[in-house]
Amino acid sequence: ERLGRVAEGTYGVVYRARDTATGQVVALKKIKLGGGGSAHPTTGEVGFPLTALREVTTLLACDHPAIVGVSEVVVGGGGKGGGEAVYLVMEWADHDLAGLASAAPRRFSIPEIKTIMLQLASGLAYLHARWLLHRDIKPANILYAGTGGRVMLADFGLARPYGSPLRPYTRPVVTLYYRAPELLLGAPTYATPIDVWSLGCVMGELLLGRGAPLFEARAGRGGPAAGELAQLAAITGVLGPIDEGSWPGCSTLPGLASMQYTRPGVGLRSLFPAPGPGGTDASTRLSAAGMDLLAQMLRYAPEDRISAAEITSHPWFAEFPVPTPGELMPTYPSTQAGRGGR
Repeated sequence: ERLGRVAEGTYGVVYRARDTATGQVVALKKIKLGGGGSAHPTTGEVGFPLTALREVTTLLACDHPAIVGVSEVVVGGGGKGGGEAVYLVMEWADHDLAGLASAAPRRFSIPEIKTIMLQLASGLAYLHARWLLHRDIKPANILYAGTGGRVMLADFGLARPYGSPLRPYTRPVVTLYYRAPELLLGAPTYATPIDVWSLGCVMGELLLGRGAPLFEARAGRGGPAAGELAQLAAITGVLGPIDEGSWPGCSTLPGLASMQYTRPGVGLRSLFPAPGPGGTDASTRLSAAGMDLLAQMLRYAPEDRISAAEITSHPWFAEFPVPTPGELMPTYPSTQAGRGGR
């Protein structure tokens, strides 16, 4: 039973729906198929869209509480537009982290951010252990359930399996503000560290609590290349120059020759004040252990970044204040315009 239309994207429409057998509210994602040799009006693809195929195959292969679940995939009539459509029956969530950043009455506290990060790192470690890359981690693609403080990685349209040895994959991937330096500089291959960098950007954004990316390129004219240079400038403005000292071997990357540095980076710590004497303000300020974790996620050299599995056992999560229990995580009013893995 469709309860209302939530959103429409390039490849389909998302509805809020109710399972008439169980009464459970779900997200119903309709993926329109091109038929009779006709091409998709936006992408030019014929038949089942590649991004949708990746999303379906990835999600059906996963079973983890921090990854949005697909309970069913069915084929039916496409409605007024004719043809057939594939429907994904997915978990419903009332919010995503991007929406909460702009609408919530207060920012998340340090203990609440710990709870969120533990879940996300666990879900990401699960993906990486199964040789899967997400390739678009950002607050808008992280669902927040209405109860229990549960978060889920969603939007797997850019996800793909990877292997060893690595081989060149599609570029560009990952939304610009969360794109790792190796992608911005044109590295021929990439792997799981690109997801860890994105997760580090999410952590920084949650800690800042201002509803804006940790590294935000200044708007300007130019094509994708200009945007990537601006993003690199935003990153190096905080973390400092990219050179052989900070990233051994980076001189071979094709994009490095375009980089110019006018000043040293201000440093991550300048963005996140430390707790006061005796741990005062520890619920709102980032400790030395928290800074260590963030810095390890945002290292320039991909091989030096902490892994998703290692994040879950980092000392930051064991020190005071400890992660907030799920039942004590904040709740927010349910809305029709929620999220459901779209």
